[in-house]
Amino acid sequence: MEGPSNLWMNGILDDAERDASQTQRGRLLDIALTGAIRKAKAAEIVSSETALRLATELGLDDIVLAVEANRQDEIAADRRLKACLYRLTGS
Repeated sequence: MEGPSNLWMNGILDDAERDASQTQRGRLLDIALTGAIRKAKAAEIVSSETALRLATELGLDDIVLAVEANRQDEIAADRRLKACLYRLTGS
């Protein structure tokens, strides 16, 4: 895990920290934090899609399979978080 920090993820974490410190505990905070986690999941999904395309272009079939499995896990996690968000908001 060497290299420069991920500016996109740092921004998402900064937003989540701000929301957590400015929102009362309870349902509203749960909604805000669920949204922040979904933003991070979106970043992971987009990053894995890019890695998937790069691995495909380079013919790295074993990497393609691993990245695609990870992408599917991230998509499934986001769907569960979306369902949680809807339960929190009664929608």
